[in-house]
Amino acid sequence: MKPYIIQRKNHIAWIEFPILSQFPELVHFSTLRMGGFSNHPQASLNMGFVRTDFTPKVIENRRLVAEALGIPLESMIFSRQTHSDHIAMVSAKDKGKGVFYKPTAIQDNDGYVVSEPLICPVVMTADCVPVFLYDPQNKIASVVHSGWRGTVQHIVSKAIDIMVAKGSRTQHIVAAIGPSAGSCCYQVGEEVLEKFLNAYGTEAYHFFSSPQAPFTVNLWEAIRTSLIQSGLSPANIAQTDLCTICNPHLFFSARNNKGMTGRMASGIMIKR
Repeated sequence: MKPYIIQRKNHIAWIEFPILSQFPELVHFSTLRMGGFSNHPQASLNMGFVRTDFTPKVIENRRLVAEALGIPLESMIFSRQTHSDHIAMVSAKDKGKGVFYKPTAIQDNDGYVVSEPLICPVVMTADCVPVFLYDPQNKIASVVHSGWRGTVQHIVSKAIDIMVAKGSRTQHIVAAIGPSAGSCCYQVGEEVLEKFLNAYGTEAYHFFSSPQAPFTVNLWEAIRTSLIQSGLSPANIAQTDLCTICNPHLFFSARNNKGMTGRMASGIMIKR
């Protein structure tokens, strides 16, 4: 059985992970690009306020997703992402930030931890990796945006540290690694290899297709390694095999449309 499923409703589609869907109190999603109102090159379910897409269309796209998932749009939270390792602990006072107007988003932030119900933090991606974390024992959830810069800063490990500080135990946390640029396509330079070597030591060579350039990097495997090093059981980690670069009919990709692409949204919410 695949570690993910594609759900469809109201002409839009999103990815869910059975490892998270088993918990009835949890909603999670990673959107695909089809079924919204945006025009080329952001056609059609662009979820991000990008400079070449009109704000009303993005808001309508967000409204479509919220309605399909049964989430109040005003419960969502968006950030201005900067490829940092910054993680916000969000609460009810943060609901609605960045939903209708970009300047109201949480600034300089790439992940969230939430323990209150009916709050839906969202990360935006277009080749970077969305990562979901959930502790069903204590009902603490997290979603992070982890590109290569966030990965070498171990942003997922830092999210786990916050969850543990809030009462989680790592043996209870389950994780899902979402679609992103895959090792089939994600070519990077030697400076990226150096950053990974500094972050992971010689184990980093396992994430690269070759010890010498040109090479591609496997962000999924690097993030999986960080999760395991943080104490998660390998059995509690699911990941996709979906590459955003080589599936342009499904995903927006910054590599495919430099400076002109839309964004997918990945969010998580505890219903009760």
